[in-house]
Amino acid sequence: MSGRNGTVAKAGSTVGNASSSSSGQPSEHENRTYRVQKIGAAIALAAAVGAGVGIYVTHDTGSAANVITLRGQVQSWFNSAAQELTSKQAEDHLNAVGTLKKIIEVSPSDQPRAVAELAAFVRSNTPITHSTAYPEPSDCSAFGVAESVQAALAAISERDPKVPMSVYLDRTELSGADLHGLNLRGVDLAGADLHCANLNKTDFNDAIMDRADLTDTKLIGTQFAGTRFTGARVNDTSRFCSHQQPRHPDYNYVCVS
Repeated sequence: MSGRNGTVAKAGSTVGNASSSSSGQPSEHENRTYRVQKIGAAIALAAAVGAGVGIYVTHDTGSAANVITLRGQVQSWFNSAAQELTSKQAEDHLNAVGTLKKIIEVSPSDQPRAVAELAAFVRSNTPITHSTAYPEPSDCSAFGVAESVQAALAAISERDPKVPMSVYLDRTELSGADLHGLNLRGVDLAGADLHCANLNKTDFNDAIMDRADLTDTKLIGTQFAGTRFTGARVNDTSRFCSHQQPRHPDYNYVCVS
């Protein structure tokens, strides 16, 4: 595969032209050295490809010694993100989220791990601390989540829906969060507090929202095909179902007629 600023290394491009003998033709020794170099480069490249590693090199180098493995780079990114997530500084958290988002973008095979790290970060920073639902707020602007949590939710939304993975955001305090337009298809949000959240055009298809609190959320154009709502609190929802109490026969979201 090609790197962001490079091209796939080719075994035949790892060495330059063999020098010529005084007669203008390469000597036998030069030919043998050239063949050995080519074979060595080919073996190095084949070994990396056989290991399932994405490979890229910069345009100005073709030596097998300069081949950079995406796998090694991704592991370095994971290590960096893990270190920054243990910090108490909000800026470090944002940097870590950005790094994990980069992994999601460049390495589909590492998406489940990156998404799991992001979801764990959201859960650890937004635990439910109350046992009962909030009273109906008069001003939803009083609620919201930290910038790093907002960024983590947006990064989770970038995952490839074709890559199988589980996303656990259950029992999270996301009141007032802006999830507008995010892809949260299939996400487990059981018991989550989403009251006052902006869920306009959010994809919750096949999500689990059992016992979730969706009181006074914005739900214009939100997708709920196949969403589970067992025990969810969804009454008094703004501009949705004409303010009627929704229900969920067979886990499919409909409004009471």
